[in-house]
Amino acid sequence: MKTFTEAVQEFQNASPWLEAKHTPALVMLYAMASELDAQVVNGSLHAPLMGQFGLAFRNLSKEAPKNVQEKDALQALLEDLNDDA
Repeated sequence: MKTFTEAVQEFQNASPWLEAKHTPALVMLYAMASELDAQVVNGSLHAPLMGQFGLAFRNLSKEAPKNVQEKDALQALLEDLNDDA
């Protein structure tokens, strides 16, 4: 089983879009991950901290660039026809 810290590291390695502006969020994730890892070892997992970790992770994940999908060929043709009308 992965630790929280390993999971954050894996996320960071898989996210080439991360920039300097994301550093505070990463530092926060690593700090919470370290604390959660210690809590797992001690058997005293703090649910609110897990919730905050999840929220911070989701907020950072939302910063990822969206994949731009190409237009469907039929949709592009219909738009061209409408432009010509």
